[in-house]
Amino acid sequence: MYLYSFIVGMGATVGLAWSVLRASAEDSILIANSGLAAILGAVAGGRILYVLNDWSHYEGQVLETFQIYLGGFSWIGALLGAILFIVGYASIKHVSPLPLLDSLVPFAGAVVMSIWLASWLDGYAYGRAADWWWAFPARDGWGRLAPRFPAQVVGALTALATIWAADFLAKYLNVPGQIAAAAAFLLSLVYFLLAFTRADYVATFLGFRIDALVALAIAVISGSYLLTSWRQRAVS
Repeated sequence: MYLYSFIVGMGATVGLAWSVLRASAEDSILIANSGLAAILGAVAGGRILYVLNDWSHYEGQVLETFQIYLGGFSWIGALLGAILFIVGYASIKHVSPLPLLDSLVPFAGAVVMSIWLASWLDGYAYGRAADWWWAFPARDGWGRLAPRFPAQVVGALTALATIWAADFLAKYLNVPGQIAAAAAFLLSLVYFLLAFTRADYVATFLGFRIDALVALAIAVISGSYLLTSWRQRAVS
């Protein structure tokens, strides 16, 4: 867990610095504080949702709920927490959260990329065993090394590609929030597709991975915002 946390922490640091350096001088502090708010929200939300999901265990171990270093985190809760904290910070500063979300796309992409890489090194989100020549060696949750579909590597590379794609599309997406929506659409769609290649166990609903269903919902919501805002822009 320490290696995982270190890699993700480095990704968040590099990503936030990237977002701040790209911002104008007058917006740099605003972007930096928004990123820090997102980190706090992600840590709180990710832990809270994980604890609530496993409350039967934590009900009798209340102090353990604060021991994040022992493991236990929900990326869904982290995403919700990060967005809520960014919106809250924007409300305090009396600014719209949409431009902040746009500016934090490099930060978000770097975090996602570091999570995939950390998962590869630490045995999380591993792909199915495969005998293809291009299969990557990866460990499963029990530490067993085997050639597998490179789900984590593909996820990391597509996260990096998403940052570049969002930067390219920025010249065409002028409505606040569109850049963030485009990045969210690409990242969530990739996550949904990669879910079909993974071998790690997660909770399911109607035969589908819950995390994949959430990723699909994010893709639908972000894609709908892109389509709606684009049509409104075309009409105006």
